[in-house]
Amino acid sequence: MPAQLSIQFESANAIYQPGQSVRGSVRLAAKSDLHPRGVTVRTYGKEATSLSMNAAMNVLTHPFDLSFSVWSPTIESDGLRAGDHTFPFEFALPLVLPPTFDGELTTIDYRVEVKVNLPLHADLHLEKPFIVSVPPLVDADKSIRATATSPHGLTLELNLQASGLYPDEHVTGELLVIGSGSETIKQAMIDLVSREKGGAHDFVDRVENVRVRAEIDPTQLRNGKPFPIDMPIPADAGPSFVGQHSSQTHIVRVQIDPGSGRPLATEALIRIGAR
Repeated sequence: MPAQLSIQFESANAIYQPGQSVRGSVRLAAKSDLHPRGVTVRTYGKEATSLSMNAAMNVLTHPFDLSFSVWSPTIESDGLRAGDHTFPFEFALPLVLPPTFDGELTTIDYRVEVKVNLPLHADLHLEKPFIVSVPPLVDADKSIRATATSPHGLTLELNLQASGLYPDEHVTGELLVIGSGSETIKQAMIDLVSREKGGAHDFVDRVENVRVRAEIDPTQLRNGKPFPIDMPIPADAGPSFVGQHSSQTHIVRVQIDPGSGRPLATEALIRIGAR
């Protein structure tokens, strides 16, 4: 190989948020004089959704794709001498981008690629990934209320103190069962659920995972007495986001078995951020 390439990011952890600038450098160690047509940097995101082995149920798109030259020959300098060369680069991420994600239906990743175009020789090529995180949550302290009423007039009311939270924080609030029939409740539970959705052409699939489940003593819900909610968000909970053909959402769902008739359930959508 006539030269060695490396890519360095200015940020040690290579984690960026939408709208931020990514800075770094390409380093080329040439073993002999080189006369490339140019040195090009390409940076892009790749969102791939796979619903089946069938190609009609798969889709690949690029949330962003940018290419630019960091070196090209001139009349004064038509080559690169043997030795070390450094080419700095900088680009701004779009204001709206889905985060890096590795789900059951979709993967989203981001990379920087560098190519040295060598005439009469195989091009030199190197790529390095970086991570896109979600922006900080906005209006996270906004409370949420969700209700459901049975045909017999039994009302299930869920009140959450915040609509946006981060991993390792707790979902807090209260649950009330109002109306006649609360004394016959046989079972009650509350779940923290993640929902991943992926679309490919005319096909859509969803995956739902219960991350936290808590059983509630039915006697604690009688006579309209508020039941306090305190559920931990797992440290590995992925962020809420919407991509080009994928998304991840999180809900708090409460379900009771009133003892007669169908179960009664209500749910509230919350947003989970990334630290």
